[in-house]
Amino acid sequence: MNKLIFFFKVTFFIFLLAVCASNTNKLIIDDQEITIEVARAPQELERGLMNRTSLGENAGMLFIFGKNQELYFWMKDTLIPLDMIFIDEDFTITSIQEAEPCVSDPCQVYGATGKYVLEVNKGYAASRNIKEGDAVQFFLKKN
Repeated sequence: MNKLIFFFKVTFFIFLLAVCASNTNKLIIDDQEITIEVARAPQELERGLMNRTSLGENAGMLFIFGKNQELYFWMKDTLIPLDMIFIDEDFTITSIQEAEPCVSDPCQVYGATGKYVLEVNKGYAASRNIKEGDAVQFFLKKN
């Protein structure tokens, strides 16, 4: 039994090294690996996924804010329907909201408490049984 535990620990460590050594930003929720773009700067946070016509199947954009707070998003000039996954400072999902592109003003506002928001294709969370309370692991390359 100890050999099996050792094997799993070594395998997990090798996996972490591979992910951390890669040149891409990744996020893992419930064994689902998502390649992410990161928005930190004010203009990146404002632009987000505006005017994009597609998003990869296991891809998304992570918005990083300074602290846990009420966060509000809208879909102005966003062309693809999205899941907005709000994540708190403890890396726990606080809310998942399906958002549609805004076709006329005023646009609907989506909001929840968090420090991070992950945007992925609409239906991604439901199709992979990702839910509120799930833990999130970040693997971000240094800028």
